[in-house]
Amino acid sequence: MLKSLNNDNYQITSAGIGLVTEKELEVVWLLIHGYSPKEVSRILNLSTRTVNHSVHSVFDKIDIHNIAQLRAIYVDQDMDNFIPAAILKMGVYNL
Repeated sequence: MLKSLNNDNYQITSAGIGLVTEKELEVVWLLIHGYSPKEVSRILNLSTRTVNHSVHSVFDKIDIHNIAQLRAIYVDQDMDNFIPAAILKMGVYNL
């Protein structure tokens, strides 16, 4: 889950109470790993509109404005290798 600690400090964890839903986490995880919104919608069987809504919802929840900032948070928190359980289960992560 992504959790905002304050305006200048963010923490990404896979457990605990957080502001971001599991589905939102799956969407943003795929996006920060280079999948386009159209690819994400196909992989997760969602509309592109739902994918875009999820992304903007996450941005609002943790007060960021783009995927680059989200990637920076992942790198800063050493979460580069974190894979949401549902993504792992689907087997869509290809190195």
